[in-house]
Amino acid sequence: MSELIGNKIAVACGLFAFALMLVGGVLSGSRLLTSLIRGGEGAVVFGLVVWLACRPLIDAKESPSASEPPEESKGENINQTV
Repeated sequence: MSELIGNKIAVACGLFAFALMLVGGVLSGSRLLTSLIRGGEGAVVFGLVVWLACRPLIDAKESPSASEPPEESKGENINQTV
């Protein structure tokens, strides 16, 4: 997973948490400002949790594995004769 995809997933989860807490707060009878503040806190908390959960996946993909052989560049020996 690339870092950009991990960040997009975290932002999407944060926005979903914001919308869910905002709508849930308004429907349960709290004021709009209170729901906005609660939704903002939920977006930050859940966005950070998802972002931190994605970090090991991003780091594992970016670090080279010891079991993989090094890649050779294609066409390096193309002009050599047999």
